[in-house]
Amino acid sequence: MNVRQRKEMSTSKYQQTLPSSTNLKYAELTNLDLSTFDQPGGKQRLVAQLKDSIESVGFFHVTNSASARKK
Repeated sequence: MNVRQRKEMSTSKYQQTLPSSTNLKYAELTNLDLSTFDQPGGKQRLVAQLKDSIESVGFFHVTNSASARKK
């Protein structure tokens, strides 16, 4: 790929795709609530939730992180 082709790719306009009509299987994401980190047993519960979500689904959602509290 030459420089011109790369530039054209990087500046091409985004086109939203149409919603899928396919019946998709969705996974329930585990919510890792980091506000429980300092509670008794909180670290152990978070580690167990993280391990389970990575092994079973591969994704997770994090709430109450330090960066979110700073806003």
